[in-house]
Amino acid sequence: GSELSATTLNIGLHASGKNGWWHVLLWWKKVQATANSLADVTTCNTILGACKEGTCWSEALAVLKKFTLHVIEPDAISFNTLMSACVPGLQWIRALALLEHMHSRSNIRADIISFNAAANACERAGRWQSILHCLIRVLPQAQLEPT
Repeated sequence: GSELSATTLNIGLHASGKNGWWHVLLWWKKVQATANSLADVTTCNTILGACKEGTCWSEALAVLKKFTLHVIEPDAISFNTLMSACVPGLQWIRALALLEHMHSRSNIRADIISFNAAANACERAGRWQSILHCLIRVLPQAQLEPT
């Protein structure tokens, strides 16, 4: 049969993205009613990535909230993608809040990509001092691995 699974859902989302970010959002809206129970963190991250590409930070935030309501636990990729989606919209306060939220949760560890995404949001908005204050507060406990 043509039964939908988490794998086929994620493959469908990924394939629809080949035609442009907005195809992912359209396809998700089409199958969402039947696919919500199949969605996983990969589904969430694919949709967040489409929102980032489309510079739709508010849509990305709504997607993350909706997925957490369905008991899908976001990961570092989810937060990093959402912070990156905040850059074009000059949502530096939201990006810093997301970084601090990651820091306060024991199950999601901020990585170098997290700090870069928040720094990019601040830099784009001309608020580089804000990321410095955040880094002074958060970085010592971040336990980042040297590269």
